[in-house]
Amino acid sequence: MNLVLKISILQKYQSQADFAQMVGIRDDALSRIIRGRRLPTDEEREKISQFLRIPAAELFSSGH
Repeated sequence: MNLVLKISILQKYQSQADFAQMVGIRDDALSRIIRGRRLPTDEEREKISQFLRIPAAELFSSGH
């Protein structure tokens, strides 16, 4: 599970679903990304990173 991503989302947005809507990703897809069951596309990585204002390398490093 990518705890850095999950915690970052919840610190800045009301819910994971609110964040998914803002970014334009389906909530179930975001959930799978957070749980490590799905890799985000390059576009999704960039959008998530931009909305959270955290470099993609920090959010999606291999240690998460």
